[in-house]
Amino acid sequence: MAEQKLHYNAAGTHVHVAHSETGGRWECPVDYLPTARLRSWEPVEPEDDALDGLFDDSTAEGEEQTGFDPAEHDVDGVSAHLAEHAESSPGEVVRVLELERAGKNRKTVVVPDGFEPITGD
Repeated sequence: MAEQKLHYNAAGTHVHVAHSETGGRWECPVDYLPTARLRSWEPVEPEDDALDGLFDDSTAEGEEQTGFDPAEHDVDGVSAHLAEHAESSPGEVVRVLELERAGKNRKTVVVPDGFEPITGD
């Protein structure tokens, strides 16, 4: 089988992927790609540039970041959010795990199978 060409986002940190069953698309962090492939996500050509920058952590001055913030929730709340999004939105799981590791870094957060566990405090 020929190796698939990887299509990176503009920053070169994520790869365009699609789920083989649902057809859902997202930008997968390069380091997560082997695990994503085990979960039926495969590299694809981007449909357009709409996905580029999807995981850009920068915000314009005075602009608030939105979305689930694990620092505002207890361990059970973070664990429930991760479990809810494990299959449908692995990008959300990766995003929240990155925030948790950079913040409270609680190793008691239950991380879904296939994602790197938290080894913090």
